[in-house]
Amino acid sequence: MDLTKTDLTDKEFKAELTQCFKNINYLFEKEIILFGDVQLLLDTTTVYRLARELASKMYGRDLVTMSVSITLLNAVFVLIKRKATDEARKVLNATCQLNFQPMIY
Repeated sequence: MDLTKTDLTDKEFKAELTQCFKNINYLFEKEIILFGDVQLLLDTTTVYRLARELASKMYGRDLVTMSVSITLLNAVFVLIKRKATDEARKVLNATCQLNFQPMIY
């Protein structure tokens, strides 16, 4: 949809995808990566809610993984693209408060 401006998914698929995230109490690495990969398929409200939820669950942790930062920054871009700039700003502000793990080469 991002490149063609044509949504190739149907409502049932989007509903199933959204349902995958509805009752998640713990976001494990695979759920974080999945959320980061499918944000353009989810509605704006779901992207915002899940991004804020992820940021709040990561707040106060000693170290936050790079996959979390990538997922949250991707959410910011998705929200900006959809002209939800207030929501994007809130997610970005929450992201900036996290203690990210430095990359070691």
